[in-house]
Amino acid sequence: MPIEKAARHILSAVADAADALGLEIGGNDLMLTIDSKAGQYVLNWHAPTEQLWLSSPTSGAAHYALDGAEWKNTRGGEPLEARLAHELGLAFE
Repeated sequence: MPIEKAARHILSAVADAADALGLEIGGNDLMLTIDSKAGQYVLNWHAPTEQLWLSSPTSGAAHYALDGAEWKNTRGGEPLEARLAHELGLAFE
């Protein structure tokens, strides 16, 4: 799967998970905003670095690169899905 297609796939999955929780979402297929009680999260595809960038009101900014089938933090290796599950309670199928 080309990397941008993988990015679009995870952005869609995150949007679906946030919507299932009743969180307010916005954006497009390359940028997602999620409004929560803690503030606004922004997850977007950064094409020049081929990374997903997350801006979190609770943990700050982080960059995620595709490692096999998982998006992992470029500093420490934490999976993106684990970070979002922890901060927003999102569950992924």
